[in-house]
Amino acid sequence: MEEAIDVSAFCTNSFSKDRLAEAVSCNTAGTHTNAGATELAMLKFIKRCGIDYHHLRQKYLPANLLRFPFDSSRKRMSTVIELEDDEQTEHNYPKRIHCKGASEIVLQTCSHYLNEQGEKQVLDDQMSQQLDQIIKSYARNALRTIAFAYKDLQENEGGPAHEDIEEGKKIYKIEEAGFTLICIAGIKDIIREEVPGAVIMCN
Repeated sequence: MEEAIDVSAFCTNSFSKDRLAEAVSCNTAGTHTNAGATELAMLKFIKRCGIDYHHLRQKYLPANLLRFPFDSSRKRMSTVIELEDDEQTEHNYPKRIHCKGASEIVLQTCSHYLNEQGEKQVLDDQMSQQLDQIIKSYARNALRTIAFAYKDLQENEGGPAHEDIEEGKKIYKIEEAGFTLICIAGIKDIIREEVPGAVIMCN
């Protein structure tokens, strides 16, 4: 089953577009010919934006890839990318983590968000309420929501290899807090052609 994706919070400014391009390209594992429905929708979306996810994966994903996969208890997936020498980061350290997952889960880890100009802003109570209303409006229109967020890492954050985890938890230390929200995506399940007839038959 294929899905359609609408990213209403996606802006035309280059900074937000670059972060979302990294997030979708590098924090997914599938391809256009071999992917789950949700990842395929994401990859098709950035393709329509003129983004080559193969190129970004080659550019940012190291051979010793650090990725924390999605599962039903974590409700998120995270990947650490390695930036090039000429790319600026908040801590002058060449690593960034991207996280995507259930909106309510990812939003809990965010302290900031990107505004329409691609500027980092504090995620205050007013904006949190506005985002909550967006999520609820998507739900009323039968859309699932996924949040995309990133964080520029500091050296030794979450341990020397960035993969320390609290005992008894499935959340890694670098996933817990300090993220900046890129956008919230609304995903719609496309009804297959045979479904309406099957429903009528059952009734």
